[in-house]
Amino acid sequence: MTTKLIKITDTTLRDAHQSLFATRFNNSTISKLAPVLDKVGYDVLEVWGGATFDSCIRYLNEDPWDRLKMIKRLVPNTNLSMLIRGANLVGYRHYSEEIINEFVSVSADFGIDIFRLFDALNDPDNLETTSKAIKSKNKHLQLTICYSTGESGKLETKSTEIYTLNYYINLAKTFVTMGADSLCIKDMAGLLSPYDAYMLITELKNNISIPIQLHNHYTSGMASMTQLKAIEAGVDGVDTCISTVAQKTSQPAIEPLLKTFISNNSTYKSNIDFEQITKIEKILEEEVKKYTSYSINTKFSNIDSGVLIHQIPGGMISNLTSQLNENNNLNKLPQVLNEIPKVRKDLGMPPLVTPISQMVGAQAVSNVITKRYESF
Repeated sequence: MTTKLIKITDTTLRDAHQSLFATRFNNSTISKLAPVLDKVGYDVLEVWGGATFDSCIRYLNEDPWDRLKMIKRLVPNTNLSMLIRGANLVGYRHYSEEIINEFVSVSADFGIDIFRLFDALNDPDNLETTSKAIKSKNKHLQLTICYSTGESGKLETKSTEIYTLNYYINLAKTFVTMGADSLCIKDMAGLLSPYDAYMLITELKNNISIPIQLHNHYTSGMASMTQLKAIEAGVDGVDTCISTVAQKTSQPAIEPLLKTFISNNSTYKSNIDFEQITKIEKILEEEVKKYTSYSINTKFSNIDSGVLIHQIPGGMISNLTSQLNENNNLNKLPQVLNEIPKVRKDLGMPPLVTPISQMVGAQAVSNVITKRYESF
């Protein structure tokens, strides 16, 4: 029987704690996890970028470059990846070509092997300079499509909406011509349903030849089923994290995926050492106790079906609730979430991902706390 190797990326050191604990894992916690993660057999560890750079400086009084060097020293056997926001790098504005080139060069020299590169507007022009910088360092360029939907909430095949099947196919083809080594479908809010994923991955595999990775969030409760159908459709890799920091607004857990697909009688396989995963679970059970104050739960449910309407990405919701709580406005969260799709529509229905999601979220908060679109 022919078996297919499913490549698994772990997000425990980046997106998992960004999604659940407002990106507050410090170097002490990471130094305990990294050496064991290196023994698991993951294809890639996502360890840097996103909000980690900002959080190190703004909240943790740690040097993000020192963190990257430390992780590289502790993880000699596994590829390291970072999330990078096109011309925004790890900031919230466009940077010059000189800064982009230097940032990419130093990141590569300090240990990044795979650059997961996206633009909040899915605009290829905003990715061009950074793509060239990555290729000049002979590093893996993973160009990324930010998955979004229109008001229908589903992947349209024939529609006047922006986010149709052809929209994604054409964007993927453009990324191939730009030199992408692989393609990532970034479902930052958990909007991609299982059968839409099957259709999307099937059509992408019919139109491009580079590997496809699926990154999704559990927010809506669909993510594990979506991964299942994506794997059946031929996706090459998926993002997961250790169960202790999985689900809710984070990624699906690795453990049930392994038990579902990577069994003795399965047509799929991986290089994962399950014994090492159990060791990491035990470390995390102790470590996450330090960060519970950053996990603001406003309801008992483990999922948020409202994300299908407000579309707030998993990596932002923990920061939004934390900031509202710090300003004694957590009671206004339902109103803010209700306002977000209205602001998004006013702005022309952009994908809600950093930094656009922060702009929309900030405006929604302002509209709720003061008056709609009132200037200060």
